[in-house]
Amino acid sequence: MTAKLTTSSDTRFRNMSLRMPRKAHDAIKALARDQSARASDLYMEIVQGFVLAELPGRRHFFAVENDAPAVTISVSASFAALVRDTASSRKVSSNELIYTAVALHLERDGSAENI
Repeated sequence: MTAKLTTSSDTRFRNMSLRMPRKAHDAIKALARDQSARASDLYMEIVQGFVLAELPGRRHFFAVENDAPAVTISVSASFAALVRDTASSRKVSSNELIYTAVALHLERDGSAENI
């Protein structure tokens, strides 16, 4: 699967609501702040990188707690379609796809000790 990397500065964007553990979302916001980036753009970068590089060999996904807070991020329409289509093809929820990508990224980054 190939995908064009997008950012929220693309001409068409939409809000995407997802469930994300608060500590994971806070860690993403902190990383984005350190990079002088928007959290939404970092979410898109992380998830698209995961879909392109790691998804083909992955068999298992992390489940998000049912009571995880709702988070709304502004994403490009093409990113929303990528997440929806990829999650559907793997028979997982969009939340599971995004949380797996985020958790693995935070673990590699060293920011996962509190999530």
